[in-house]
Amino acid sequence: MLRIASVMLVFALMAIVQSAEAKDSKESAEIRAWCEEIEGNTYWLRTDVIRVEGVLASTDATNVFPDGRVYFQGSISKGRQINAQTRSEFTSEARRKLGFDKEQNHATILTIDRGSRVFVHQVEVKEKQLKVKFTLRGNWYSQITSTIRLKFDKGYTLAEAQCSFAVAFAAEEYEIKHADRTDEIRAGMSMDQVAMSFGLPDKKISLDDRDLLVYNDLILVFRDDQLTDVK
Repeated sequence: MLRIASVMLVFALMAIVQSAEAKDSKESAEIRAWCEEIEGNTYWLRTDVIRVEGVLASTDATNVFPDGRVYFQGSISKGRQINAQTRSEFTSEARRKLGFDKEQNHATILTIDRGSRVFVHQVEVKEKQLKVKFTLRGNWYSQITSTIRLKFDKGYTLAEAQCSFAVAFAAEEYEIKHADRTDEIRAGMSMDQVAMSFGLPDKKISLDDRDLLVYNDLILVFRDDQLTDVK
């Protein structure tokens, strides 16, 4: 009886392991399929990006961690490690360690600003991270390529991958513009006050006692320099 029970326990454990492996395999396939959908598309950066280019090696220092925060870290010349929470902190420390005040330094610190439009050309799926490689489009001689690493614990899910990707990339430009605040206008505001909130209008039309400011498909109507209507 003891031998039978042991055999049954072994089979039960094997079934559990096979079930877990099948689940991991399914999730991995889903993640790879999603990554293929990302490749070849344009996005807008939700975070600043830093890349240090040296003579012999380069490092991409932008990382999204499981807590949803962005950290800048990487090994630069001669194995010097830098860890920072802000772009300015990392850049300042990198310049100091690379000896930017010395003539023999040949490294370059490239920064790509939050809100920049980028083209994702490859996503590498690793056990504990996704390496999202993208290009900042420019002239044919000035395209900049960099990488954002989405860090995970072992066995991350598709939902976790998508959540981390959304920390670093936006599908639409308006998501960047309104990430920190919502533009607000009220009746009675002057044209200058509206411009401070919305920016300069696409068009300004003056009709007798009315002035019209046009923003895309939005028309703001002013009388005596006071907002009276929205069309």
